[in-house]
Amino acid sequence: MSQTPASEYRALDAYRFLAAAMVAVGHFNEGFKLGLETLSPIFSRFGLFVDFFFILSGFVIALNYADRISNRTQYGDFLWRRIARLWPLHLVVLVFFGAVGLLGHMTGYKFNYPETFALSGLPWNLLLMHAWGTVWHQSFNVASWSISAEFLVYMLFPLMAWQVRRWPLVLNLLIVVGLIGLMIAGRNAFGLRPWYQATHDLGALRAIPSFLLGVIIHRAAGNSLRSLSFSWPMAHGLFIVSLLALHFHAPAELVIALFGMFIFAAVKAEEAQPNTVLAGKLGRELGSASYALYMVHMPLMTFGLVIARKTTGLGGLSGWAFATVILCAAVPLSVWLYKNFEDPARRRLNALSPFKTTWASKATTQTT
Repeated sequence: MSQTPASEYRALDAYRFLAAAMVAVGHFNEGFKLGLETLSPIFSRFGLFVDFFFILSGFVIALNYADRISNRTQYGDFLWRRIARLWPLHLVVLVFFGAVGLLGHMTGYKFNYPETFALSGLPWNLLLMHAWGTVWHQSFNVASWSISAEFLVYMLFPLMAWQVRRWPLVLNLLIVVGLIGLMIAGRNAFGLRPWYQATHDLGALRAIPSFLLGVIIHRAAGNSLRSLSFSWPMAHGLFIVSLLALHFHAPAELVIALFGMFIFAAVKAEEAQPNTVLAGKLGRELGSASYALYMVHMPLMTFGLVIARKTTGLGGLSGWAFATVILCAAVPLSVWLYKNFEDPARRRLNALSPFKTTWASKATTQTT
């Protein structure tokens, strides 16, 4: 069996886009009152695909940086590069929501959730720390809580990599289970929502077990479980099983475990068959645009909701029309943003890094 070099894991990029689209559809369903949950409960549970992102992010970051951060300079440059990836588009969307809040204040428009635009949350949003328990309400771009969570796990990544590298697979998996158990107990004790629904309310902690699972998958795929093989039909089948689990109200913990199993199976399938259709140009471009889609679908939806409320109202055919038009516009916009803003901004910021570190080429799979 031919092995795919680490730099060529591309098919998961297409699944990353699919997951981002599912999160967007879940938000549109709720915002525009489409009623898709009457067809299947899966549409009200699409928020769990954020945990899919966390697992995949853990795998990709480990693919690119495991065993490569050995001193403070490398750690500093690693964080700088992660900020360069996340912050430019986050700032643009943050400015948009700030302008919306200011315009609403000047015109007397009544927002459903006025606390979203509270200026007290602005510094924490700028620092990517607004899901760390610093802001206990929705704040500006609601979806960006997960970017704040990503920043936290990036900071913890060297410790995770060290742990996963030195401890047995079973022990690492038990730590993931233990972390989830601690969150369940802690959130129950303080009367908070279930851990898998956490966003602004300490949602950053939600990312830790899922991201760690992704780091474990990377280590297991290259070491202890290297001999296991999967075909693409088997991998796709696992993804379908995870969707069925969502449909039949399986516990969130089981769904997240199935996401992890799928990602592992997809990695092994791509090692065996790297030239899958998903790894083609279209899949790569959509995967690259997934972060932009995730970030811009909320401002576009906010704009659409304001117009809908002032004109046709929500629900029914008008709700479907607004949601369809916005989603169809969001996809090409996201591709354009990646090519013309995200990637150039990232490259410019990386060039300005104060940490003089030369990274040997290891992997080019897009990071989130």
